This record gives sequence, C-alpha cells and structure tokens, in this order.
Amino acid sequence: MTQTFSTALVGAVIAAVSTWAFLQFPGLLIWAAFIGWASFIHSGGAAEVLAKVICALTMGVVIAWVVGVLVLLNPLGLPIPLIAGMLVGLATVCIVLMSTTKLLSIAPAVFYGFAASFAFLTLKPDTFSLTAMTSFSLENVVPVVGLSLISGALFGLGHTSLAAMLTSEK
Repeated sequence: MTQTFSTALVGAVIAAVSTWAFLQFPGLLIWAAFIGWASFIHSGGAAEVLAKVICALTMGVVIAWVVGVLVLLNPLGLPIPLIAGMLVGLATVCIVLMSTTKLLSIAPAVFYGFAASFAFLTLKPDTFSLTAMTSFSLENVVPVVGLSLISGALFGLGHTSLAAMLTSEK
C-alpha cells in the first residue's frame, strides 16, 4: 500500500472512531483533539516528538488559564480589552522565550494550546468566570481542553504509526 493511501485510510478510520468516541463523552472536545492531532503531525509526526508536543500544548493551556484568571481579576483596574491585550502580549513574549528550552521548543504547539483554550473560554457559555476556571468540573478549561489536546496528539501518534505499518512502497 502506498504511503499516501495508508495515511489517508488510517486517518479516516481514526477520525471516525475518535469522533464517535468523543460524542459518547460530550465533556471532551473533538475539535481540540483534532488540533492536538494536527500539532503532532505538524511537529514531525514521530514518536520522539510526542512528549514535547504534549508539554507544549499543555503549557499553552496553562498560560491561557493564567491570563484568563488575571483578566478576570483585573488587578490594575484597566478596561477589559486593554488588560486582556497587555496580558496576551506578555504571554506571547513568555511563550517565545520559553521556546529556547528543549521541552517547550515547539512554540507553535504552545500557541495552539493557548488559542484552543481561549476558543473554549469565549465560545462556551459560563466558562470564562473565576467560578468555572477554579472548579473541578467540565467547565474548567485546563482539564477539558488539556485532555482533549493530549488525546489528539495520541491519535496523531496512532495515525503515523499505523500508516507506517501499512506502507509498502518500493
């Protein structure tokens, strides 16, 4: 089987099964899983990058959580758009500087985790609140987006591993 066909076939099967599975557990986010999956593939798709991708995605979620909490607390008493803009700018500097470390060297994955977290916070009602963000529930961005992104990275590993096993290009 060619590499293109095996990649397409395995991708289709994993996408179908993962979508079905996520719909059985509506607290998790299939769209975030696809972001995690794409992040793994974008980062080289090899087993060696899995830990770095997971760390980077998770760091993005954590940074977004901190920024979100600080926006809600608004310690400087500034207008929300101004404090949000300042904190996102500061987070961007931190993300880029952290990318000089080996474990967080995949800066795009940190940004994917950050962006996915704010998608969840701004699009799902009642989640962008201190109550939700500090709860042990499916309203808290950290476990919901974090686990969804990590699941996606694992789907990516399964995708590339199974596709490689089916490939027999000569």
